[in-house]
Amino acid sequence: ITFAMMTVNSICWGLAGPANQAMLIDVSTPPQRKLMYSISYWANNLSIAVGGILGAFLFKDYLFELFLSLSIAAAVTAFLVAFFIDESHKPVIEELKPAQHVMQLLSTYKRVFQDRLFVLFTIAGVLILSMEFQLTNYIGIRLSEEMPTQQFLFWEFDGVQTMGFLRSENTILVVILMLFVTRIPHSLKDKSVLVWSCFFFTIGYGVLAYSNSLTLLFLMMAVLTIGEVFRVPVEQSYMAAIPPDDARSSYMAFGGLKFNLSMLVASVTVSLGAVFSSMLMAIVITSIGLIGTLIFFMISPELDARKEQAELRQAG
Repeated sequence: ITFAMMTVNSICWGLAGPANQAMLIDVSTPPQRKLMYSISYWANNLSIAVGGILGAFLFKDYLFELFLSLSIAAAVTAFLVAFFIDESHKPVIEELKPAQHVMQLLSTYKRVFQDRLFVLFTIAGVLILSMEFQLTNYIGIRLSEEMPTQQFLFWEFDGVQTMGFLRSENTILVVILMLFVTRIPHSLKDKSVLVWSCFFFTIGYGVLAYSNSLTLLFLMMAVLTIGEVFRVPVEQSYMAAIPPDDARSSYMAFGGLKFNLSMLVASVTVSLGAVFSSMLMAIVITSIGLIGTLIFFMISPELDARKEQAELRQAG
């Protein structure tokens, strides 16, 4: 039953995610999207933080009440979407036979795969996002096995506790910094923000993959989190500018594979970590992030051009 329900959940999420992204793009303009994605990312991290705290306190003694609350929240969300959100994109629907529907679907995805810019953008996104999953995969395993118990201020930390505090630091800093990052004035262009934030994000995780110093670990987590909060809104606003209006859901569905592919990359590094030394693994993980950063740097002129085209279409 658990396996079946997880399968249903994955299918529903796979259908809802691209549609949700496409609807957000439909009702926003390019100048609004960085703020919109900042708020969305802030809300996601805040919900993770609040959910983690509630789960920790309620899971053992109030499991039924916890699941009941989650079910009610899901039902309320479905009700709001069904009755209070209007469809913004209303294409002309043609009467097609099942075989024609399949051919049309294959043609749409063929178009996605032929978009070189989007494919490269997705590959770079996978490589950068895989860095984030290293904390709960290779880095978490390495810390639990290699890091000795250390004194920090008035507390002692072993490797497992350190990983927990690093995750908490990341979530708390994201929630706090996202409140201010969109209000920070800067003269850097979006492509510069994207490339430099990916670079610091990568360096931070590269250090986490090798160091056992508590001070350095907490410092690097702060550095990479700053890179993260600057990167995500810019990357997602570029993502919104790439797809043509008539194939937005297909592009979003393909882009949604980033999560699973990034998890795959992170799981491969766990297998490699059983063979390679910590130093070599740190080099491998850093190289993965730097390759993604380099791809973003190489395609950034095309991204800006595509973004300008999207703004012109929106204005027209």
